Amino acid sequence: MSQQQPPALAADSIVPTIPPVHGVPPGLEYLMQVDQILIHQKRYSWLQYNSQYEIVNTMGQMVYFAEEQREWCGPRLDVGITDNSGVKAVHLLLPTECCSFDMELEVYSPPLGTLIGYVAKNWEAFKSTFYIMNPAKEVVLKIVGPGWNIRGFSDVKFEVTTADESLLVGQITRTWRGLCKEMTSSNDHFSIQFPLDLDVKVKAVLMAACLFIDYLYYDQRRRNNQ
Repeated sequence: MSQQQPPALAADSIVPTIPPVHGVPPGLEYLMQVDQILIHQKRYSWLQYNSQYEIVNTMGQMVYFAEEQREWCGPRLDVGITDNSGVKAVHLLLPTECCSFDMELEVYSPPLGTLIGYVAKNWEAFKSTFYIMNPAKEVVLKIVGPGWNIRGFSDVKFEVTTADESLLVGQITRTWRGLCKEMTSSNDHFSIQFPLDLDVKVKAVLMAACLFIDYLYYDQRRRNNQ
């Protein structure tokens, strides 16, 4: 159930609505024209228990709003991403039957609920690998990041590579905000970089992968601070 709605935004702080484009899932049109997107985890109230995110462009204009839905005995992760008109553009679902070492995030394109891809994780000794897959479960890209033990006072980088890891094509970065903010605030900030000409559905799955990474690495820390 939704816990809190985002604050009202001025017209110049949101991106304008883009007309439908043939062959592009509804709500994903804006992703055609960008090669970077920023995700800011937000807390609008101390009573807020679910995760919420503002997804903005490099000018700080709101593109999407993401909100986690929490239900007793529901999916382990259920996040809806809506555009500025309130229409759901992407739906993330991690089924309850997923065990901790075999997680496969499903990514859908509403309103028809069309499956557009998966994000599967694989933990190794000193790194974590996430597979970006199409609906046929063919690996399109990989995300290679650190293992569980993340240390240091700096940005945490997850490299986006081709399926064979031969070419670096992008990056997901969890931004270090400084010691004071890291100790007093749990609002994590991420940036996602990808090729401008990348399929918008794959861009959407990368956006979902960033939220998945936040869930796996940082969500428990936020809950411990509540």
